[in-house]
Amino acid sequence: MEKGDGEWRTVAASGESGLVLMAKLRATLAAVSRALPAPAKNFIKGTPIGRRILKGRGNSGRQVSKHPLLSVVIAIDNAADSLTSCLNSVLDQKLKNLEIIIVNHGYPDITAQIISDFAVNHDRIKVISHNGGHAGGARNAGIGAATGRYLTFVDPQDRVPSSAYALMVRTLRRTGSDFAVGAVRRHRNGRVTRPAWVAGVHDSDRLSTTVDDSSIALQDAGLCNKVFRRTFWDSHIGTLPDGPSYGHLLPMVTAYVRATSFDLLKAVTYDWWDRADKAAIHPLDIDARHLEEQVRVRKAAHRVVVSESSAEVASTFVGTLLNLDLSDDVESAVRAESAYRDILKDAIC
Repeated sequence: MEKGDGEWRTVAASGESGLVLMAKLRATLAAVSRALPAPAKNFIKGTPIGRRILKGRGNSGRQVSKHPLLSVVIAIDNAADSLTSCLNSVLDQKLKNLEIIIVNHGYPDITAQIISDFAVNHDRIKVISHNGGHAGGARNAGIGAATGRYLTFVDPQDRVPSSAYALMVRTLRRTGSDFAVGAVRRHRNGRVTRPAWVAGVHDSDRLSTTVDDSSIALQDAGLCNKVFRRTFWDSHIGTLPDGPSYGHLLPMVTAYVRATSFDLLKAVTYDWWDRADKAAIHPLDIDARHLEEQVRVRKAAHRVVVSESSAEVASTFVGTLLNLDLSDDVESAVRAESAYRDILKDAIC
């Protein structure tokens, strides 16, 4: 076997008939296994010869490194109607040397069956369980099980463009930055648009930049369109808050202000399906309780920016909150309950 750029490829040469025969045997057994029902597939994988022949291979017939380059964490509660497309988009990445950590966050039987079928057919998928709490706690469980040099996240209703991870990991290896940030496409009601902040943040590639040089990046506080160097994540972020919503803001702002450098990319690296239904890992229904949590998180993030960055960066962050976050809150206040408006008034005044 020969290793190249973090991925394994089989080298066929004259006189290596044993290796060629084993490769053919693996491919044949993998093809047969895929056509069998789940119990039969598990039986084959449970036998010594099955484990030996199929070891390290998914349904693509490609050798998988024991040390994945990238860990993809997907916390799932209920996303049966979109999960297949989501998982296929990750499995179809041009970067093959990755592991997928699926965290059971209380999904129903139909979702469990989808995951089981994928896990049987793809050795790159690892399934773990996390009981109680919210999405942050489930993702933290996935982080604990991840072994890749780089780390990223996906929500189960979304998709990842096929070149996204290869581009971001390749960029990080070239620049040495702590994390890479790609642009986002928004899918809603059959329309594809760009969030308002994308035009300014991702108008061009800005490599090895900092929050002082590119404070506009604070507008992009999403979790899933980023790939992090795992050593940076462990030393500067650690765990995600396990609140009911809005848990990504504080760790992402912390990442920006603590990074030695990060890479802003013009290319789209995440397709966000903006849907107000129970399949979304983040609740989209805004009520007084959610707003109160959001205000608390914003204040915590502001304290980090004030204490760990310049006055100019802190001012930019306040502008971001007023322009992107509070403007949505004000719009919602028109049809919200009175408790919601009281919380918003206290946050602004």
